[in-house]
Amino acid sequence: MPTPQTTPEADGAARHEAAARFLASLPEPWTPGPIRAHRLAPVLLERLDATGWTLGPKLRAHLTANPQGVRSHGAVLTTRVRDLEPPEGAKAAPPRPACSTCGSTASLVHGTGRCVRCTTSSAAPPASDPAAFAAEVRAALRRTHRAS
Repeated sequence: MPTPQTTPEADGAARHEAAARFLASLPEPWTPGPIRAHRLAPVLLERLDATGWTLGPKLRAHLTANPQGVRSHGAVLTTRVRDLEPPEGAKAAPPRPACSTCGSTASLVHGTGRCVRCTTSSAAPPASDPAAFAAEVRAALRRTHRAS
């Protein structure tokens, strides 16, 4: 049986705590309160995963740069975390492939080239032309009839 430290939930909780501690350790006047730090931690983790930043001095310097003229450090910090771009010189993550049916960039079902919504939806998207809609319904019925 895995120890609590090795479960995905424990790993997620540990990452959340590390992100909240990192935010709480920012220098004054950037230091968020404990509630804001915990609310902002999941956003920070998502942006870290998306951009390649890591918790450390470079990120600390980036988030707290140019304090002149800032009236609400908490609001600016929140915006900087939400808008976090890849660090200079870093390669951005490759764009996600789009669904072949709807064009969504949501997670694709392995081997299908279609997103979860298109793969699991039972109804075809409605056509604006009634004749086209009738043709889509007939085609869906034929596929269903062949499958059974």
